[in-house]
Amino acid sequence: MPAEPHGSKSAGPPDGADWHVPHGHVSAPTYWPMVLALGVAVLFWGFMTMPVVGLIGLGLMIIAIAGWIGAVRHEHERT
Repeated sequence: MPAEPHGSKSAGPPDGADWHVPHGHVSAPTYWPMVLALGVAVLFWGFMTMPVVGLIGLGLMIIAIAGWIGAVRHEHERT
């Protein structure tokens, strides 16, 4: 039995499949993940330089996590 060429009709989803329709809920864009990443970077920078810088990074991380959770909870309450 020969193999079908790439991109043939049978290689994709069956006709009428809803593979392109998103299922579930996608959160709205937010800056909190970027702030969290910045906090992690500053925390590790603090490990290499001064403990005070690490504490600033830790504070940024805590603020970012709390803000991100708050944003998701607020969005979830609206829906």
